[in-house]
Amino acid sequence: MGLNTTAQNLIGFLNLAELGIGSAIGCILYKPLYEKNTQAINEIVSVQGWLYQRVAYIVIAGACILMCFFPLIFEKAKVPLWYTYGSFCVLLVSALLGYFVNYRQIVLTADQKEYKVTLNVQGFKVIKVILQILAIYYLMNGYIYWMALELMMAITTAIVLDKLLKREYPWLKSTPSAGGGLKRKYPEIITKTKQVFFIR
Repeated sequence: MGLNTTAQNLIGFLNLAELGIGSAIGCILYKPLYEKNTQAINEIVSVQGWLYQRVAYIVIAGACILMCFFPLIFEKAKVPLWYTYGSFCVLLVSALLGYFVNYRQIVLTADQKEYKVTLNVQGFKVIKVILQILAIYYLMNGYIYWMALELMMAITTAIVLDKLLKREYPWLKSTPSAGGGLKRKYPEIITKTKQVFFIR
């Protein structure tokens, strides 16, 4: 529990690189969603995808630097060091899926449909936790299965959210590679991000 909590806190620290981009995008999406302006929504989400890719690279770089210090940070931990690296990497992959795949779920949040994310994902989380408890309790090297289940849940969540978005918004086609050029069209994204970052 201590190892898992510490790894989650370290990932949370690295996620500060997000700077509040998601909150800013959510605010900016309200108007085009109300107006049903699908082109503007696709462009804004493309900018978010482009920004999130840059954030993901910063998170990856930060994670690599941080892992160099694991022998010092977890010096007194009574678990094998590879457990630490394994837990951290699994949680890192889960966070990176949010930057590369799941970022489009901001449309559901802005459209007041975040409950659909909860309905579609919460059941999987409950099953995952039950299986993890059983694996730790009954299986030899149960923590390996714990990590495998954590990784499987992250991938399953990404797939489920992708299908949910395709069902709800079949017109939603984000192109992160085009987002760099589109960011000049939406300067309010950077302005609001700065405001949210300052508050955070």
